[in-house]
Amino acid sequence: GQGQGIIVRVKLLLASLVTTSTAQQCIKPSQKACRQILIVHIQSVPLCYIAIVTLHAYAAVPQARIDKFTIEADPNQLPGGSRLFIVRGEAIERFAQMTNWDYYEAVKRFQRVLEVSGINAALKAAGVTAGDTVGLGQMGEFVWSDDQSEAATYVAWVEDMAARSRVRQGGSKWPTPR
Repeated sequence: GQGQGIIVRVKLLLASLVTTSTAQQCIKPSQKACRQILIVHIQSVPLCYIAIVTLHAYAAVPQARIDKFTIEADPNQLPGGSRLFIVRGEAIERFAQMTNWDYYEAVKRFQRVLEVSGINAALKAAGVTAGDTVGLGQMGEFVWSDDQSEAATYVAWVEDMAARSRVRQGGSKWPTPR
């Protein structure tokens, strides 16, 4: 029916077998249709993998797109004169939830996603200015900066880490001074 389909899952089993013919002898005749043999050579040693392919029925779920979002501007000013803009979208909220904010590289990746998805441009079109608060659904918020340079991003990340009493992780710790 509509909205349903089949998803293929592949599971690789490392067999101690080294030839295709030997591997084929180990597969029951009824299973040959759903198994395939893959020989790989690692450091000149052939390893045999038996790929078990299973089919699972599923109900199709519409894919959330990162470029599908809405922006709501709160008409009221926040204390200090800044404004609040809320970005809502299933994919961007999920992406934010999966981002580990303790890693500078993850913050840079998130910033790139905001740019390529059109969210930054849409926020600018909605009137966001430096110092305004941007909320991301129920995921959290950040303060908008017109300076999107790597240096400004790094400084903001370091300040955020200090405010959350977190220890720096990832490439920002390297190279370790000696």
